[in-house]
Amino acid sequence: MVLDYLVSLGPVNLVVMAASLVVFIYWFKSLVSLIKGAFFVGVASAIFPIAASKLFGLNVPLTLDTLISFVSLGLGLYFILMFGKTVHRVLSITNKSLSFLAKPFSGRQARKEKDPYHVEDKKKPVMKKFREEEE
Repeated sequence: MVLDYLVSLGPVNLVVMAASLVVFIYWFKSLVSLIKGAFFVGVASAIFPIAASKLFGLNVPLTLDTLISFVSLGLGLYFILMFGKTVHRVLSITNKSLSFLAKPFSGRQARKEKDPYHVEDKKKPVMKKFREEEE
């Protein structure tokens, strides 16, 4: 039944369906890992005021409001961290993909003129060339 449906799609739609399935699996895996991380952060945030009160002797009231506040704070910080990681990933991918635009303006000739220890011959180490210039 499923094979009949896939055959009836045609070759182009089959490729689109397969690509969509791969993207969906990747997205779902990321979502499950995000939920798993949020669960662990929530549990750790709920345990924190109890541990601070019992183990360290801090004066933290152990009420439901306190636990909810710490869990909310922990989850909020976790989602801010995840958002920052996503922004960083997007910007680094954009930087790598657009870095070819900067190559014509990289100023290699200007760097050669400014750097007195620039090595033209790759076979000679920099320090050896520097010592030869001093003598």
